[in-house]
Amino acid sequence: MKGNNMNNVKIENHGVIPKEEEQATPEELYGRLIDKIKHYHPSADELHMIEKAYNFAKNFHGDQKRKSGEPYIIHPLCVAIILADLEMDKETIIAGMLHDVVEDTSVTIEEIREIFGDEIAYLVDGVTKLKRIPTSTKEELQNENLRKMFLSMASDIRVIVIKLVDRLHN
Repeated sequence: MKGNNMNNVKIENHGVIPKEEEQATPEELYGRLIDKIKHYHPSADELHMIEKAYNFAKNFHGDQKRKSGEPYIIHPLCVAIILADLEMDKETIIAGMLHDVVEDTSVTIEEIREIFGDEIAYLVDGVTKLKRIPTSTKEELQNENLRKMFLSMASDIRVIVIKLVDRLHN
């Protein structure tokens, strides 16, 4: 960890979103996301798909708020920014942006597949499934989470990366 300022926590050079950035507007955070992506992967096609995912998530999350009172879209944007800090591919960043849309809105995995394709739908579905199995004790929950993560890792490690970043930001 660099520095002693707990409001601006960094892990190596792959930053956790600084607390002051979480006070930024969704548009400001989206601009930072695009800047980070342009830094390591400047393809115009990728930026178009990321913009499409941002607008889709923002539209469907609408007026939803987090417990803190901030607009819900801030969370998926921050997840996408952390994934961009890790220089993940566009599909992973898009899935990170969309990871809560299926769970928290009326959007279905089939709609994600139709709009964003099979690969992104697969990633979003994998992250969503990591949350679904009910358990009765904390130990069972931890064991089940580990089991689900190992199964996901066997098929696509990006599902785990998105889930870990989601938990890091929450």
